Amino acid sequence: MSIKDFFPEEKFCESKTLFGSFSKLIVKYLEKSTENKADYFVGITEMGIDRGEDLFWITDKDKAVITTKGWQKNFSPPSVFVYLVQSLASVLVVLSSNAESKTPIQEHQNSRGCIFDYAWDKKDNKVDVSLGYICDECRSRIETALGQHFLSTIEELCSTKCLGDIETKGSPAYELKKFFRVDIEKDSGFNKTRWEKAKEVLSRWTEQILIGTIGGILIALVTYLYLSR
Repeated sequence: MSIKDFFPEEKFCESKTLFGSFSKLIVKYLEKSTENKADYFVGITEMGIDRGEDLFWITDKDKAVITTKGWQKNFSPPSVFVYLVQSLASVLVVLSSNAESKTPIQEHQNSRGCIFDYAWDKKDNKVDVSLGYICDECRSRIETALGQHFLSTIEELCSTKCLGDIETKGSPAYELKKFFRVDIEKDSGFNKTRWEKAKEVLSRWTEQILIGTIGGILIALVTYLYLSR
């Protein structure tokens, strides 16, 4: 059974449907795992979340889903990996506060450059991830609900210092690039160079030309076979 068996083959999925599918996948996983001690489950998908709001991540009780849809093309830098690390930090705060506190921590509607901005304008989230900033109000709420040690850990995640850099051997950033070709410092998205933009256009043209050529060949082949009868 494949993961695809649990999720609809769509570009966007409503949060209720997405969590329903994710829950079924977790149940299947737990049936096979005898040593699972997870407090929370976080899924990462390329599927969009809620077409109307086009969310980056959502949470529900002990589960969260983060989407990478559109980040590399429209918002990076920061890289997709840095975006995922900070999104993970955010959902862990929400999930933990839901479980440990009577006053759960949620995103705030006004944008402050904080990772807990609701980010009605999606470009605001690019700024939030770039800064890795937690506003004073959110810092106070996290410390009160979850403690100073938890706050320090989340701040370290958001600063990405724990990743190191791609030039330092043994650092997570170095190993990611070496083994998985993931460059956390890769520049793209809004700050693409002219060459990067040209390559993207050429790629689209090549795809269109190939589709047109293949279509022409198929039509010619069908015509030949039909006339050869």
